[in-house]
Amino acid sequence: MQSIQLRPIVVEQQAQLAVLLAEYLSELDPTAGSEYPYLCSYWEDPERVPLWIEQTEQRIGFVLLNRYALLPQTTLAIAEFYVEPHARGQGLARQTAWRLFDRFPAMWEIRCLASNRAGLSFWQSTLDRYLGHACPALDGAAYGWDGTIWSFVTR
Repeated sequence: MQSIQLRPIVVEQQAQLAVLLAEYLSELDPTAGSEYPYLCSYWEDPERVPLWIEQTEQRIGFVLLNRYALLPQTTLAIAEFYVEPHARGQGLARQTAWRLFDRFPAMWEIRCLASNRAGLSFWQSTLDRYLGHACPALDGAAYGWDGTIWSFVTR
């Protein structure tokens, strides 16, 4: 299996990211708009980190990280995580997640919408396997979130 690379998205690539973000948002909810309100802030706010996901120097998705979370102890959160459909089913998303956790030691927060059944299954199994034990899932309703929240530490 080819190794996954995480590369910074530079401001000159903002339009390319916007195209993928629109695909991602449409996949999550085809009736919602394709505008991402925080896009520009990923190059203006040091609390945000935009990354390309690449396999053998070909872009296959993106990850947007930030320090804006619902749980007070969180130091890093995955805001958005997208692997293009053609690259799915090969373990690349899991490899990407594990690479993130190894590269950025933190108290992580991951949120997944209740309507995203594939995402819920992906995150639970990915986290359980990475941690070597069941990662407790929190009901996001208690925090004003319509979905599940996971919180865990990497070192």
